[in-house]
Amino acid sequence: MTQKKHLFDDPKNVSRLIRSLAVMCATLFALDFVLDRHTSHPLESVPGFYAIYGFIGCVVLVVVAKGMRHILMRSEDYYDNDLDNNLDSNSQKNGQENALNTAASTDDISVSSDASAQSDKLATTDRSNNVSL
Repeated sequence: MTQKKHLFDDPKNVSRLIRSLAVMCATLFALDFVLDRHTSHPLESVPGFYAIYGFIGCVVLVVVAKGMRHILMRSEDYYDNDLDNNLDSNSQKNGQENALNTAASTDDISVSSDASAQSDKLATTDRSNNVSL
C-alpha cells in the first residue's frame, strides 16, 4: 500500500515556498524605505526596524531554549527504567495469580474457592500497592 503524496513531499514545492517567502520579505523590507509610517517611538523610524527586531527576538528565543534544554533535559533512558521496573513487577504478580488459578482448577471445588479467595486477596493487595500520591 503506497502512502498518499502530500504537497510538501516534493522538494520542488518546498523550494517554491521558501523562494516566495523570501520575495515577500524582501518586498516588505523595500516598502519600509518608501512608505510613510506614523511612529510613536524614535527607533520605529529606522528603516527595517521591525525586521531587525523580529530577527533579534528569534535569536534570543533560540538561545534561551538551548539554555533551558540543559536545565530540563533528562537522561535518554529516563522513562525506560521506570517502565521496565513496572513491567517486571506486574509480570511476577501475574505469574503468581496464574499459578494459583492453575492449581485451583486441577483440585476439587473447595481448593478452587480457596484459590479464588487468595487471588482476590492478591488483587486487593495489588491495588493497595499501586496507589500513587
